Amino acid sequence: MNQRDVVFLNYLLPNGQFKPHPAVIVSTAELYEAEGVYYVVMLSTKAHNPDFMVTLTPDSFNYPTDTNSFAKCQLLLQVSDYDIIKRFGSLKAQPFKEIIDRINEAVFGLGSK
Repeated sequence: MNQRDVVFLNYLLPNGQFKPHPAVIVSTAELYEAEGVYYVVMLSTKAHNPDFMVTLTPDSFNYPTDTNSFAKCQLLLQVSDYDIIKRFGSLKAQPFKEIIDRINEAVFGLGSK
């Protein structure tokens, strides 16, 4: 797995149940090599909390899809290979940069909207 890969994994929801969701790997290969973990951001088809999300159109992906998605940049999760069900494809460079910028704004207060 690599940075920008879109993977499928089970997310633990606030109600205590697990639900499969796609996610994009935002961490580097160096982190994985050192620690054996990835950091991912959940992707959803629901546009909740717009201040923390990036809208992804079908053209944002390097695989066929006809659905808009929303990167939930406040929902960072640490996962391992064991947690990943499968890889879908990857995200293009520009939308990925937008996700990193929004993470920096929403989570760390860096940059400006």
